[in-house]
Amino acid sequence: MSFSITIRRAIRRNLAWVALLMAWPVAVLANCERSDKDWGLVTFGLDLPSPGPVKGGALPTDIVQRYAKGPVRLAPLLAAGDFSGAQAHWDQIAQLAVREQQTRAMTRSLFSLDGRGLMLLDKAQAWLTRHPQSPAAQLTLATAYVEAATEARGGNAIGFTRSIQLDHMRARFQLADPLIEALLPRKDIYGMGARYLLATRGMLGGSSSAGWSALMEVIAYAPHDENLYQIAAGYAHPRWSSGTSPMRLRALLALAHRHRLPEPHMTALKQAFDAIDRPPERIANPQAVRPYWEARVSAAPTLHNLVDWMEAEYRLTNWPLLLDITQRIHVLYPQHRRAWEVRSWALKQMDRPHEAYQAAMAAATVGSDWAMSEVIQSHVRGGMGRPLKDFAGLYAHCQMAGALALPSGANCLGSSHTEGFGGARIDHREALRWHLMAARGGHSNSAHDVAVLLPRIVKDAAQRADVDAAAGYWLQAAARKGHQIASNKLAARPGWGLSCDDRRKANIAPP
Repeated sequence: MSFSITIRRAIRRNLAWVALLMAWPVAVLANCERSDKDWGLVTFGLDLPSPGPVKGGALPTDIVQRYAKGPVRLAPLLAAGDFSGAQAHWDQIAQLAVREQQTRAMTRSLFSLDGRGLMLLDKAQAWLTRHPQSPAAQLTLATAYVEAATEARGGNAIGFTRSIQLDHMRARFQLADPLIEALLPRKDIYGMGARYLLATRGMLGGSSSAGWSALMEVIAYAPHDENLYQIAAGYAHPRWSSGTSPMRLRALLALAHRHRLPEPHMTALKQAFDAIDRPPERIANPQAVRPYWEARVSAAPTLHNLVDWMEAEYRLTNWPLLLDITQRIHVLYPQHRRAWEVRSWALKQMDRPHEAYQAAMAAATVGSDWAMSEVIQSHVRGGMGRPLKDFAGLYAHCQMAGALALPSGANCLGSSHTEGFGGARIDHREALRWHLMAARGGHSNSAHDVAVLLPRIVKDAAQRADVDAAAGYWLQAAARKGHQIASNKLAARPGWGLSCDDRRKANIAPP
C-alpha cells in the first residue's frame, strides 16, 4: 500500500514539473510580446492635451504673427484640435491655380510634422475619425505615421539602431500604407502627397523602385517645382540606391530637359549631380570653401545652393558670413527653419543677445524645438537678454511653445504641473499628459518623467506589468538621447525596457 502511494506521489511530482516546463515557454513568450511591444503608441487611456490660450505681455507676438502662416500652421492647428482650420489649410492649397505652388505648399506642410509625427498622431487620428471621407485628414494621418516610423529608428541619421526599433519602424509604416494606398488613385494634390510619402517610405525600408516611380509622377504633375528635382537627386544618391544611382540620375536630368526646368534651377541640378561624385564637404583646405560656394551660388543662386553653402560655413564657424547667407535664404523663403536656427546661433556667438532671441523665436515659430528650448533655458539660466530665473516669462513662453506644438513647450507645461511655477496647479495626472506628449515628440526629460509618473497615475493592478514595460521603454528612449538619470536607473535593473532579442544579445535572462 505504502509503495503504491509513493509511486503516485512521484508521478504527481513529475507531472507538476512537466506542467511547469510546458508553461515556462508560454510565459516567456507572453513576456516577450510585452517587452517587444511598441509602447510609444500606447497612452493608457490618457487624452493628450490641447494647448490653452497664451497669456503674457512680454511675448514677441509680432514675430509669431509674421511667420506663423502658410505651411507651418498645420502642426499648431492639429495640436489645438482645430480640424476645421486644418481642413481649410489643405483646401487653400488645393485651390492654388499653379501646380508648382500646390506641391511646394504640400511638401512644406508635410515637413511641418517632421519630428512630431508620434506627438500629433492622436490628433490626426481624431480628425480622421470625425471626418472619415476627408482626403486631407487621410493624408495628414498617413504623414504622422510615416514621421512616427522615421522617429522609431532614431530620425533620418544613419547610425546604430536596435532591431526592435526597426521592427517598430516597419510596423508604423504598415499603419500608413492603407491610407497611402487609398489616396494613390487620386490625381490631385492629395494623390501627389500620397506619392511623396511613398517615396519617403521607399528610402527608409520600403520598395525603392516604387518610391522612385511615385516621385517621378509628382514631378510630372508639377514639372517646374525645382525642389522636387532636388529631392529626387538626393533619392538617387548612392547612399539610397547604390545599384541604380547612375541610371536614376541620367533619367532625372533627361526629365528636367524634357520639361524645360528653368534657370537657374537646371544649373543647380547639374551641380547637385557633380557634387555626388565630388562632395564639397571633402574640400581639404578650409580657405577653399568660400570661393567654391561663391562660384557655385553665383552660377545658380537657388535656395538649395544657399542652404548647402550655409551648412558648409556653419561647420567652419564663420559667423559674420552666415548672417549674410541666412538673410539671402530668407529673402527666398522667409520661413526656412534651419536658416533661422543658424542665424540665432551665429548672433549668440557674436554676443548680440537680443537679436539672437528674436531669431530663435522666429525659428521656434516655424517649428524649431531646438530654438524654443534655447529660449526656455534662457529664462532659467539667463542669456539672450533674459533675466536669471524669470519664471513669469518662462511660463508665458512655455504656453506659446505648447501652442506652436513644440515638444519643449509640452515638457515645460508638464513640469509646471509638478513644480507649480507660473501659477500652474500641482496635478500629476495633468503633468503626465503633457510629458507623454513631449516624450512622443522626442524630449528626453519628458521620456524619463513619463517613466516616473506612469506607475503613480495608472494604478490598475491588471495593468501593472504593462505599465512597468512601458516605463522601461521610455527610460530606454531617454537614455538613447543621453539622459544620465535614466541610464543609471537602467543600469540598476539590467534588461529593463529591452526587447527579448536585445536581452539575448546582452546575455540577460528573458523577462
